Amino acid sequence: SGTWTGSTTVNTGGGALAFNSAMTLAGQVTNNNYLLFNSGFGTTNTLTTGLNGSGITQFTSEALIGTRSGSGNIIFAENATIGTLLGTGTISISPGKTLTVNAGDYSGTLQGSGNLTKSSGGALYMRGPGAGGYTGTTTVNGGALAFDSSVTLAGQVTNNNFLLFNSGFGTTNTLTTGLDGSGFTEFTGE
Repeated sequence: SGTWTGSTTVNTGGGALAFNSAMTLAGQVTNNNYLLFNSGFGTTNTLTTGLNGSGITQFTSEALIGTRSGSGNIIFAENATIGTLLGTGTISISPGKTLTVNAGDYSGTLQGSGNLTKSSGGALYMRGPGAGGYTGTTTVNGGALAFDSSVTLAGQVTNNNFLLFNSGFGTTNTLTTGLDGSGFTEFTGE
């Protein structure tokens, strides 16, 4: 394991950068090619400031990311936490694993059979039709989770704070398994 306090950049066409032990990267991480955190199960890689860029980033370990922005793709094989989720691209969540997000404004795609949990105060806006592309559970434990496009959420939805479906008139939002919890849920679509 190790700690790096400077910035980390993987340039387009620059090949791959792989970390084979758990790392804490305190400076901004910019990935425009391929970045692999390969420390495996039972370890955590921390990107304190955050991750941006247009490349592919893969975590075989748990991940803690300050702010995620840019248009790159992320593959999470274990549980992950993102403080602020921004930008576009695709985020893949492995089966039985959970992506926890505190806040943000995301216009990309979530996919995989993992789970999404909204925690802490503040709002997480999920924009675009790919926002509901994952098949795991959806849990709101703090703040507000808002879907701005019509979505189908295949897994159980548990709302313990605020859950908003803002897709508008003439659209349909589907909660295939069901909705429970003690929070406030609003549908502006059908």
